[in-house]
Amino acid sequence: MLVNPAIPPSPGLALELSGGAYVGNDMVPVRDLEAEPWPSNYQARSGANLGVGFARVEVGGSERGWNMAYFYRRDRLLEASRDTVDAYVLNQHGEIVGQDRTYGLDYHLRGFSADGVRVGYSEAMPFGSGKGLVWGASVSLLRGQEVREEEVRGELVSLAGSATLNGRREYYDSSLRPQAGDGGFNDFIPPELMTAESGWGFGLDLGATWYGASGATLSVAVNDLAGMIHWDRVPMIGQRVNNLHDPFEPGSSDPAVTGRNVYESLTYRLKPKVMVSGAYPFGPVVLMARLEGLDGHWFPQVGASYAMTPEMRVGIEYETRFGGVEAHLRHRNYYLSLATQSLDLADSRVFGITAGWRRSF
Repeated sequence: MLVNPAIPPSPGLALELSGGAYVGNDMVPVRDLEAEPWPSNYQARSGANLGVGFARVEVGGSERGWNMAYFYRRDRLLEASRDTVDAYVLNQHGEIVGQDRTYGLDYHLRGFSADGVRVGYSEAMPFGSGKGLVWGASVSLLRGQEVREEEVRGELVSLAGSATLNGRREYYDSSLRPQAGDGGFNDFIPPELMTAESGWGFGLDLGATWYGASGATLSVAVNDLAGMIHWDRVPMIGQRVNNLHDPFEPGSSDPAVTGRNVYESLTYRLKPKVMVSGAYPFGPVVLMARLEGLDGHWFPQVGASYAMTPEMRVGIEYETRFGGVEAHLRHRNYYLSLATQSLDLADSRVFGITAGWRRSF
């Protein structure tokens, strides 16, 4: 869900409506991400196990290089070590005791939702003979609606007759509401009742596309460069765990769990998304390769498209990290794409759909 602001300038007014959503992860089918417990045939890879989710809806217009749009977006990024995934599933199934293993816990979940207004400008710099460069930039004003940022670091020791947890956790979540609880991990019991308000921030997008005389293209884009959203008050649970024994259900008087429940200000730093792509035509067939990056993780893609008519192309792409395959249909005025990792959607670890419409006047 990356936007290249290097849009070829339209001589007249153009209106556009677009939307899409994408979910992909290393571990379980998309339908099981929120399930409890996860299925026993989950997958965990060495190093970072990822889960990503993006959604965006946008309506706007452009004229003579200037463009403006209203949008709504949701972003999620989950990172967890293999030990964390294994321990999470074992605990869900009540099998964490007796593993004779030490698990290093390393987990980070961050995400937000926001709406806003984007204003941009693009310009073409022709070189002659069909060659040229289009560059573009846009600035977004963001009204943050929801935010969640959670980090866990620690160690879980599983022996023959017990399991012991040590570590720390910081958990910011705008959806938390004060409640009378028993001191469980997710019970938010602040000393003073307050209201959590919307956040405000900005984002910067840059991009450029080079068009060769042969029909080849090369594009580079960066989204959310130096972007941030600031919330004045967000519910926050901070915890330190020292020798908490299974079952891991701390009570209000449990000395193994200490910490605080408070409202804190939070400056959420948007992680820049990076894209480099290239395409080269061979008659009606165009071969392409693209590399997208987010927070040090890379998602290579390769694909091809075929011109059914001068205005319509069909194509297919393969993404190597999650193993997703995307089929798309692109017309001068509209496009549609679907992505999955398995023909059986119920077992797919990837699901994506995008659609858009554009009309020039």
